[in-house]
Amino acid sequence: MPSLLRTLLLVVSLCLQTPAWAGDVLEKAASVGGFTTFLAVVEASGLAEQLKGPGPFTVFAPTDEAFARLPANRLDAILKDRAQAARLVGSHVLDVRIFSRDVHRALLGNLEGGMLRVANTGETIHVENARVLRADVVASNGVIHSIDAVLVAR
Repeated sequence: MPSLLRTLLLVVSLCLQTPAWAGDVLEKAASVGGFTTFLAVVEASGLAEQLKGPGPFTVFAPTDEAFARLPANRLDAILKDRAQAARLVGSHVLDVRIFSRDVHRALLGNLEGGMLRVANTGETIHVENARVLRADVVASNGVIHSIDAVLVAR
């Protein structure tokens, strides 16, 4: 009986952590709003199906305002070039679910094969040169952190 109780508690705990209505990271980003440009880059990259998969993923999603600060010709070039779009998306996504409380100072590997410097001071979280504006937006297959800058793939 104790193992059945433990199993039930685990299932309830998992359900509370990731609500069924959360949707995958792309659906969640669309429903939250403010990520239209990032979602367009994801589509252009050909990585949408992967990001709709089981994950887990951590997405550092630049806001539309962050993309607006890029030179217009740079964004156009990214949207027209699948490889560039894939590099950009891959540099913003980790293949692990990481909540803000899980990191204080770390180097984390992204899907592109690079490393991201993340620092959490308790008051602000920075990912490379970007500041996290909203942390821990839970999705069924990961978590989204909105950021105020587009990360440059290294």
